[in-house]
Amino acid sequence: MSSLYRRHRPQKWETISGQSNIKSTLQQEIKDVRLVNAYLFFGPRGVGKTSIARIFAKSLNCAMRIPTDSEPCNKCTNCEEITSGRSLDVLEIDAASHTGVDHVREAIIENAQFAPSKGAYKIFIIDEVHMLSISAFNALLKIIEEPPAHVIFILATTEPDKVPETIISRCQRFDFKKIPHKEVIARLKLVATEENISVEDEVYERVARQSEGCVRDAESLLGQLFSIGETAITSEMADLVLPRFYIDKLKIFVEGILKKDIITNLNLIQTLANEGVDLLLFHEQLIEFIRLIMLVKFNPELARQSFHLNDAALISIEDVAGRMSPEQLSVIFEETIDAKKWWKNARISEIPLELLTLKIAYAGSSLIPSVSHREIPSSQGHSKNQPVAEPSLDKIQIPTPVITNQLPACGTTSLLHESSNTPQPPGIISLDEIKKKWNDLLKRVQTYHHSLPVILRMSEPLEVAGNVLRIGLKYTFHRDKIKERKMSDLVEKALLDVLGFPLLIEPMMITVSTPVQPDKDAKSIEFDDLVQAFSGIPAPLA
Repeated sequence: MSSLYRRHRPQKWETISGQSNIKSTLQQEIKDVRLVNAYLFFGPRGVGKTSIARIFAKSLNCAMRIPTDSEPCNKCTNCEEITSGRSLDVLEIDAASHTGVDHVREAIIENAQFAPSKGAYKIFIIDEVHMLSISAFNALLKIIEEPPAHVIFILATTEPDKVPETIISRCQRFDFKKIPHKEVIARLKLVATEENISVEDEVYERVARQSEGCVRDAESLLGQLFSIGETAITSEMADLVLPRFYIDKLKIFVEGILKKDIITNLNLIQTLANEGVDLLLFHEQLIEFIRLIMLVKFNPELARQSFHLNDAALISIEDVAGRMSPEQLSVIFEETIDAKKWWKNARISEIPLELLTLKIAYAGSSLIPSVSHREIPSSQGHSKNQPVAEPSLDKIQIPTPVITNQLPACGTTSLLHESSNTPQPPGIISLDEIKKKWNDLLKRVQTYHHSLPVILRMSEPLEVAGNVLRIGLKYTFHRDKIKERKMSDLVEKALLDVLGFPLLIEPMMITVSTPVQPDKDAKSIEFDDLVQAFSGIPAPLA
């Protein structure tokens, strides 16, 4: 028994989903008999390129087609042979399997010299044409340049950039688009009706969403659901085939990030792993969920249309979106996308999501304030249970430092060294002037790198020696981080923006006499060190 999408392959123009502009253009060319010798169909997989090519071929060779109509009859011998793939006048060639020049010469060039056996045209449909070799393209180019009058080429590809320009310039090009969500659902309902199988609307939505605008993929997924053997497909049955969108767990994960509730998120990740959930899929859904939050926050109607949300789901997500500032949303979005690279070398599947939780909660502390203790202020005064405000990093006073070891200037060459025309400072700027502009520097650095200001807030400008600014740092890993070429360049660029002339930076260690905190136990210190080792960013101050 053939697959579902093969049994229900469109056989008429009216049964093609989407591609209305392409259909109308080709149909008009058939009616007016204004044909070209070569067509190029390009676009994503499974959107109708080969199906339209077949219907186009049937319309041209149909023996019973009315001249003023473009629809093939699907009853004559020519139409039946093309539908079954037995026609001698319509040849489908898979270029991925036949890439060599010899096959092009034998199957196309030599065959094209003979007149059609039954139809009006000899039509060559070459699928995945970009897979042909250079020599094969050169051979094909010759006949496309000087084709016999009875020959038409239809070249189909998913990667038009790999097709030589000499071929493209000689073709009439049609850009196929993904099929709209509603049209995919309409197609699935038609197929289910013809198969006499009842399907819940939610299942249609999930299949259409999973297919991402590809009708062939959607019909293949629907065929897998039909193979369950039931006459009615429910959402519970669909869970056996389709990946679930874990919207409730995604919401818990994002709320855990907002509240810096690391324990909840770590437990959630472990629970998902124990249940056999694909954590990479969960990560991809997390990116999609954060995008959904962004749309709900700034354009709720677009979110409803794009994700096909019901009112209950929209209200639930609006609750999360309302507690996130644009800055918080930007940081979480950026870090979640960036964390996809960790999957490449992750031997333990839980690590990428665990590290993402730690990194956002700690590295993003300047942009993601905790919301776990947020309370509504009383109209009669401050609540007794109102938490004591934590001191801002901007207001922390670092005691007078004692330089313990002076490091030589960074060995890495800054971008400022590369130009001999860079203006020099008009005079030695005082340390006090730099301290006055330190907050401006932090704001400027923030535009280049979201976590670098956290390190600089815990540093102190020590002295200016010529065009070198010495910066004191309390932690070795902070000094090493600033010494990195990328980081030092960003700081020096920000100094140039704020001061108007270039300064080089020289990070060095300082010692600070800090009283021992008896209430901070060894486990807490070890946990802070672990976070620092993962991200290179300081843990929040106790």
